[in-house]
Amino acid sequence: MPGAPLASTYTPNRPHPGALDGLRPYAPRAGLGQPPSTATPQHRIVKRSFDPGPKYRPKTSDSKRHKLWKRFQLPLFILGSIVAGMMVQAIWFGVALVVLYGICSVVFRIKSSTTFTLAIISLLAVVAIMATQPASNLANNFANYAFLLLTIGVITLTIEAKPQRRKKKRRGGR
Repeated sequence: MPGAPLASTYTPNRPHPGALDGLRPYAPRAGLGQPPSTATPQHRIVKRSFDPGPKYRPKTSDSKRHKLWKRFQLPLFILGSIVAGMMVQAIWFGVALVVLYGICSVVFRIKSSTTFTLAIISLLAVVAIMATQPASNLANNFANYAFLLLTIGVITLTIEAKPQRRKKKRRGGR
């Protein structure tokens, strides 16, 4: 019958005509015959779990040292922030930290965008301090830090832009 729905042509031994890999897009209607309880092997769906292997599994560190570090990480960060906040008011300490950062950025090839971001943060701190305390030495200190960070950023950008020299291979006995 050309006008009959597809569900009426279902037979238990053959998959539904509109099925994909033996799966029907909708459940059969009541009274039209149910599929057999044991499906043929071509219609079974096998669920397989993907195991990436030991090389790609995340490593869990259960060492006492790691647990101790996790426990004291936040309190140490807060204590370090308090000490740094007190020491940033002394210009010599801040300049020493910025120069140390500059040396590390050149040696360890820290991206210049990181240094420029720190300089922008320092300039925003100058604006915030000037808005709250117009006659503050702290704003002058942060302006100095921003200048030094901009200088370090230009130096690291120059190093990044400079093409790397290739080592020449020696030929023969030369």
